[in-house]
Amino acid sequence: MQQSDVPILVHVGPHKTGTTWLQKNLLSPARGIVYEPSFEPSHAAFLLPRYGEFTPEASRRIYAPLLEQARADGKPLVISDEALGGWPFGQRFLREIAAERIALAFPQARILITTREQDALLLSMYSEYLRYGFSSSLQAFLTQDTGKPNLQPVLDLGFYEWDRVREFYESIFGAEQVLTVPMEWGLAAPTNYPSILEPFLGRPLGVPDDLEIGQVARPSLSSWALEVLRRANMLHPQDTRYLHRPSRLSPNSLAYQVDRITPKAARKRGKQAMRAIVRPMIGDRFADSNRRLQSRSSHDLAALGYLLNPTKN
Repeated sequence: MQQSDVPILVHVGPHKTGTTWLQKNLLSPARGIVYEPSFEPSHAAFLLPRYGEFTPEASRRIYAPLLEQARADGKPLVISDEALGGWPFGQRFLREIAAERIALAFPQARILITTREQDALLLSMYSEYLRYGFSSSLQAFLTQDTGKPNLQPVLDLGFYEWDRVREFYESIFGAEQVLTVPMEWGLAAPTNYPSILEPFLGRPLGVPDDLEIGQVARPSLSSWALEVLRRANMLHPQDTRYLHRPSRLSPNSLAYQVDRITPKAARKRGKQAMRAIVRPMIGDRFADSNRRLQSRSSHDLAALGYLLNPTKN
C-alpha cells in the first residue's frame, strides 16, 4: 500500500519539552488532523519490535486504520510520542533506532523536534531520573558521564546539543522535512504553534479558539520531595519497584505527598538553589551548539533564555 498521498507529521519529543501540553491541549482538540492520543500504535510500530523483527510493512499495517481515515478525510496524520526521542540516560539509542524505523515505514514523514533551554531541562530530567528509582545527588547526576565508552544508565549531556539532534534527523529525512520549535516560544502565545505547524504541514490544524497556553502539564517535584524520593530510593530496589502495587509508603508516593505540602516559598527557594548548582556545573557546555542552532532558526534563542555566548569570568 502506498502511503505517500497522506501527509504525516511525527513529533519525536523529547521528554520534558512541553510534549504533554502539546498532545493534550493542541493535538487532541485539533479538528484538522487525524491523531491517536494513545502511545500504543507508536510503541508497537517503532519501539517494541525486537532486533530482526521490525518490518516497515508491519508498522504500516498498525497505522492502516488511521491512514485510511486521514486519506478519506483529506487530513494529515499526526503521531506524537516523546519516547521516540529516547532518554538521555538508559535508553539513549532509542532515538536512532526509532528514527531509522520511522524513515523505513514513512519516508515522507515530517519530523517535529521540540527543544528547551538546557539548564531547566536538566533539572526536570533529574526529577524524572529519581522517579525511575535512581538515587544520585544532583551534582553526581550531572557528572556521571566520564566520556569513556559505556552502556550504563548515566546522563549523556551531548543528548541535548540541539544542533546535532537536528542534523541527525536531517541526515535521514532531509532538511526540508525537519522542524525545531523551542518549547518556550511555542507555549508563549496561543497562536505560536499553529502559526509554524500549519505552513510546515501545508494544512490548517483547526485549533479551537479557546486554546490556552502556558500551563505546565506535569510540573517537577519540589526540592523537598526530590530529596525524600532520592533517600527513599536508596532503601527500595530500583529493579523491582514496578513489580509491586503502589502504596502510600512507596518512594514515588512519599515524594508526591511531600510535594503537596511544600509551601510555595520553599518550592521557589528550592528551585533557585538547584539552578544555582546546575549553572556553574554546566557552564558554557551548550553555548556553541545553541549558537549553531540559532544560525538556522527563526527564533531568538537568547531572548528565550538559551546560552549562546561564552560567559565571562
